[in-house]
This record gives sequence, structure tokens and C-alpha cells, in this order.
Amino acid sequence: MNNLLKLEYRKLKKQKSFYICGGIMLTLLVLSALVTRLLLGFAASLSEDLSALAITGADFLLDTLNSCSFVLIISIFTALTVCGDFEQQTIKNIYAKGYSREQVYLAKLTAVWGSSSVLFLATEAVSLVLGILFFGTQGLGDLKLPGLIAAQYAAVMAETALFFAVSAILRRTGAAIAVVVIGPMLIDTGFAVMDVLLETDFAVGDIWISSFLSDLSDLTVSPGRIAACLACSAFYMAAFLLIGFLFQRKTEL
Repeated sequence: MNNLLKLEYRKLKKQKSFYICGGIMLTLLVLSALVTRLLLGFAASLSEDLSALAITGADFLLDTLNSCSFVLIISIFTALTVCGDFEQQTIKNIYAKGYSREQVYLAKLTAVWGSSSVLFLATEAVSLVLGILFFGTQGLGDLKLPGLIAAQYAAVMAETALFFAVSAILRRTGAAIAVVVIGPMLIDTGFAVMDVLLETDFAVGDIWISSFLSDLSDLTVSPGRIAACLACSAFYMAAFLLIGFLFQRKTEL
């Protein structure tokens, strides 16, 4: 298993998509900071009251994943990473060396989660620096902030688990990218329609992972909602990975 993990990480080091995706994320993050600062400066020249437009370093940090389109980019990266061996038929050579499907599945999952974690930490670190430089340190000392970042990480890993499962099932890069990009949008639309039709106080979409990052990007979110997002993220991670494993196990090479 260790040799298999080394193989996966060695391939990642040579994989251009990892560096390209990371570069795009950081570029979007820098552009977001610059544009936001310019807009605030322009608004300041037109109005004296900017209380409604005030953005703190903490606000920018919490909005990191939205600013750099993290989920969208990581979905494409996951599809490229998982489907590569299947499309190139190199997966047969791996199985021929005596590795089981379970080992290959877990090794690829570990590699995807590991690389996603690196990108997460990189974007958060750069965002922290940009937030301090452009928007100050206000809110960064809030005791709720570390918990929100941790909950955001759990939500991102849950979404990555979904993308991984879809890619492991489809095994074709084009199809996987189409599903992981368009699928969540359709699911969000479906939940929105259900909420309108049901007309209840409880929003069905609140228990779906795509709603978590939005709620976790606000310092005023309640501790109960943070705990619910963490619990649901853990459930989705386990469910998606189990479904992906069961489906790909029955699929022919």
C-alpha cells in the first residue's frame, strides 16, 4: 500500500493540472482582493458612509473559497486525476502487480484529498496575507474563526468526496467533468424548486453540502449551524465514498 501511495504522489508531482489549478486559484484570489479594494476606494469617493460596504480581513478570509472558485476548480482537478489511469489503461498494470481494487481506490482517494488539502491551505494562507494587507486585521481575533475555517475544510472534503466518487464510477474524463460541474447546479436548482413548492419554514437545500460554504462564510453564523454543517459533511463523505466504491467495484476494467 505504501508503494502505491508513493506512486500516486509521484504522479501528482508530475501532473501539470495540479500546478495549473493551484495557479488559477491564487490568481483569482489576488484579482478578487484587488478588485474589491478598488471598488471600496471608488465607493469612498462617492459616499462618506461606508458602514454597509465595510470588509474586514476576517470577511475576506472566510470568503476565500468563493473568491478563488475552489469547489469548481477542485472538481475538474479531481476528475482529471482519477480518470487518467483508466483512460490510458495504465490501471491494468497496477492491478497486474497484485494490488486490489480497494487499495487502488484508497490510494487515489488519499492522493486527491492530500492534494486538495495542500491547495486549501495555500489559498487560505495567501488569503490571510491579502486580507491583512488590503482590509486590515479586524475580526481575525474572533474565537469563532478557526472553527469556521475547520468547518469549511470539512465541507470542501465532502464535496471532493462527491467528485471523487463520480469520477471513480464514470472513469472517463469528459463525462466526469461534465457531471461534477453541471450536476451540483442541477441539484441546487432541484432543491430550490422543492423549497418553493413545499412552502415550509425549513429549507431542504440547507442540508445539502453546497449550502454549507455560504453559511460558513459569515462570522455571525450560529454554533448550532456550524455543528450541523460538520456533522452533515462527515456523513456525506462516508456516503459518497461508499457509493463510489460499491459502483466501481462492479465495473469492468
